[in-house]
Amino acid sequence: MDAILEVQRLCCVRGPDGCEALHDVGLTVRPGEVILLAGKSGCGKSTLIHCACGLIPRIFPGQVRGSIELYGRTIGALATWEIAQRAGLAFQNPDHQLFTDTVQGEAAFGPENLALPQEEVAHRVEDVLRRTGLLGLRHRLTRTLSFGQKRRVGIAGVLSLKPRLFLLDEPASVLDDESARSIIADVARLAAEMGGAVLVAEHRLGYVIDHATRLVVMDRGSIVYDGSPAAAWDHEFRARHGLRAPACEFPKGPQFGICSIPAAGPVLQARRVCFSYAGHRPTAEEPAILADVNLDVAASAATVVAGPNGSGKTTLLKILAGLLRPTSGTVRWCDGSSAAAQGMYSRGRGSSIAYVGHQPLYLFRRGQVLRELASWLPPKTPLDLTVDIAERLDIRHLFARHPLALSEGESRRLAIAGALAAQPRVLILDEPSVGFDGHHMGCLLDALDRYMASGGALVVASNDQDFLCRLPTSAVCLSAIQQVSTAFDHPLFGSQSRVKSDKPSSTA
Repeated sequence: MDAILEVQRLCCVRGPDGCEALHDVGLTVRPGEVILLAGKSGCGKSTLIHCACGLIPRIFPGQVRGSIELYGRTIGALATWEIAQRAGLAFQNPDHQLFTDTVQGEAAFGPENLALPQEEVAHRVEDVLRRTGLLGLRHRLTRTLSFGQKRRVGIAGVLSLKPRLFLLDEPASVLDDESARSIIADVARLAAEMGGAVLVAEHRLGYVIDHATRLVVMDRGSIVYDGSPAAAWDHEFRARHGLRAPACEFPKGPQFGICSIPAAGPVLQARRVCFSYAGHRPTAEEPAILADVNLDVAASAATVVAGPNGSGKTTLLKILAGLLRPTSGTVRWCDGSSAAAQGMYSRGRGSSIAYVGHQPLYLFRRGQVLRELASWLPPKTPLDLTVDIAERLDIRHLFARHPLALSEGESRRLAIAGALAAQPRVLILDEPSVGFDGHHMGCLLDALDRYMASGGALVVASNDQDFLCRLPTSAVCLSAIQQVSTAFDHPLFGSQSRVKSDKPSSTA
C-alpha cells in the first residue's frame, strides 16, 4: 500500500537558540491509519507536524535535513497550494490560522482559494459547519468567539479543504468533552471515507485512543515507540514516557460537590455580574455573555469554573482579574473594598491577583527564561524562590532559553511559575493544563497544592477532565456556568436542569 506520508532520517534545528528539535526521525503514514502522536511537552511533536506539511522552513524558520514525501513527491518540490490539497493542519493555537471575519467565511476560505465552483464551496461549508457543531454560529464574528469555539472553526477550515492527510496539533485542548469526542470521531470518519489518514498530536489520550490504529511516542526529538495503542493502558509504559492515562476516574463522595462557602471562607466575591460587549443588546437568540453570576472565591481552595465552550468562562475570569469591567454587578474583596481599588493586573510584582490566560506568550517581556521568571518576583524577594518554583514546574533546565522558543506546554509552565513567584492572594488560571503531559500534570498539581496550602485562593477555568479529577477533593468549590436553555452534564457536577429564563445562570 502506497504511503501518504514518508519521513526518513529527519532532523530539524529551530528557534533563536538553535536547539535540535528533531533527530533522525522516521515515520510512515498509510491510508486508513489514525496515528496518535504522544510524548512529553517539548519532545518535538509540533515540530514534526510542521515539517510534515512544509511549514518548516517555508513559514517558520528552521534548518531541515532528511527526506519528507507526500504521496511519493518530495515536499520541497510541491507548491504551497499542492500541499494544501494533500495535507491539512489544525494549529495548536487557532488564532494562527483564522483569516476572515466570520465563521462561515473561515470555512469557505480554503475552498475558495482553490477556485472551486460556488456550489461545491457552499456544500463543503454546510457540511463542515454541521460536523463541527458551528451551524448556529455561522454568522458570528471570529473575534467574538471563545478560544474553544475558535478551535472548532480552525478544524472546520481544515475539513473544508478535504485533504487526505489530516494533521491535528492538540485538537482536544480547551474543548469541552462532547465537542472533543465528536470532532475526533468525525475527522477519523471523513479520513476513512476519502482513503486518507490522520496524524494527531495529543496529551488528552482518551479522546483519540478508541480511534487510533497506531501509537507513536516521542522523546527529546526522536521516536522511541511505534506500535499498538494498547500500550497506553499500561501504567509502567505511561510512567516511563510521561503520558497521561487514557481514562480518568472521578473521585466520589460528599466532599466532591458544589459548595457555596468553603470552610476557609471567601476572600473575593462576585455579585450579580452581567457582561455584554459594547453595542450588543441581549436577546433570547443572542443572550448576554454573563447574566447575574454570583461567585465566592475562597482562600486555601480551588474554585473551578466549568462549562461548554462559549459559556462565558474566560469572560468571568477576566472580570475577576480586573481586565474587563462588568456591564453591571460588583466584584469585591470580602473586607469591603472594591476589586479595582486593590489593583488587579495580568502579571505580578506583588499584585493582589495574578492572571494567566490562553496566550501565555503575551505575558513575556524578557529574552531569557531565568530573567523572565525573576521579573515576576515582588520587590526584595530572594532570587532563590525562582529556583524553587522552577524545579517544581520542571523549567530550570530551560533557564538559558528564549521564552518565545519554548513549546506550548513549556511556555505555559513558565507563565504559571511566574504567577506563583508573584505571590498573589488570588491566582486565576484559564485552561492551565493545555500542553501538559502526564509527568508535568503532576508537577502542576503539586505546585498548585502548595500554593493553596499557603493560603492562596485558586480560580481555574478548565474543560480538561484529566486535570479536574486530580485537584484535591477536600479543597474544591465547584461552579458551573450554563448557557441559556442548554442542558449541561459534567461528571463533577452531575446533571443540571435546563434553564427556563432568557439568561444564562450560574451556581456557586
